[in-house]
Amino acid sequence: MNLFRYVENIKLNDNVLEHLKETELELLTYMEELSHLNDQALDIFLFDAMIKENISSSELENGLYSPSVVNMCQDKLNDNDAKMTEEMIKEVNKCILRDNNSFHDGGIYRNCSAWVGNIDGKFGIENARYIAPPEDKIENLMEQFIDYVNADININPILKSAIIHILFIKIHPFSDGNGRSARILHHHTMTQLINKKYNTKFQWPIINLSKFLDLTRGNYYTCENDIIFDMETDNNESWNKWFNYILNRIDDNLYYYKEDLKNEKERLEEIGKVKIKEKICVNKK
Repeated sequence: MNLFRYVENIKLNDNVLEHLKETELELLTYMEELSHLNDQALDIFLFDAMIKENISSSELENGLYSPSVVNMCQDKLNDNDAKMTEEMIKEVNKCILRDNNSFHDGGIYRNCSAWVGNIDGKFGIENARYIAPPEDKIENLMEQFIDYVNADININPILKSAIIHILFIKIHPFSDGNGRSARILHHHTMTQLINKKYNTKFQWPIINLSKFLDLTRGNYYTCENDIIFDMETDNNESWNKWFNYILNRIDDNLYYYKEDLKNEKERLEEIGKVKIKEKICVNKK
C-alpha cells in the first residue's frame, strides 16, 4: 500500500470545491476577529474553547483533552516548526490511555489483528465493518503516514487534515485509542497548516471538532466506514462525502465560536485580560 499514490487518486467534486471556498471565507473572517485579541487573550479563548468542547462531548471524545494530553500538546504538538514524529504520535496515544485507565498499554503499536464495529449486532472479525491492516504492515504504513503529514505539498489545510484523520483510522496502529488519537492529530495538524498558509501563530486548535462529531456520531461513522482502504477501489464518492461532512462540522464550529467570541471578549475585557489591538488583516496567500 502506497499512501501517497492512494491519496493522489482522490478527485474533488465541484460541490466540495465550492463548499471549501465558502468555508475558507468564513474561516478567514473568524481569524480576523481573533486578531483583535492580544496573545494572552487569544490563548485563553482557544484553550477554553478546546476544553469546553471536550467536556460537552462526553461519549465520542471522553477524555480527549485530559491533563496529560494538554501538557503533551503544549510541549510538542503546539510547536509550529516541529515535524511530526513517531514519538509524538505514540505519546499522544499513551497520554489518552493512561488518563482513562485503559487496560491496554498506550504508545505501543498493536501486535495482533484489529477490526472495527459489527454487522447486525454480530461480533467477531468475520462480522466486522472494517478489518485493519495486519500487524506486520503497521511499521511501514506509519512511516509513510508520518512522511505524508510532514510533506510540503500543495493541498488545502482543511482537506489535508481530514485525509490525515482517515489514514490514521484505517491504519489503526494501536490496540485502543485510535479514534481519539486521530482527532487530536486532526485538530493540531490543521492548525499547523493554517498557521503556515496564513502566517498566523495559533498555539491551540483553531477548530475543535469534538462536540459536533459527537452530535453527528452516526454520520461520522458512516462516512469513515464507507471509505475503502485499498488501491483498486474507486473511492471518490466516499472521500467527497467525507470532505463535505468535515466542512459541515467546521461550519458548525465557526458559527458557534463566532457567537462565543462575542461573549468571551466582553468577559475577558471585564477581568482586564484583553487589550483590543488595531485590526490586523490575515496575510492571504
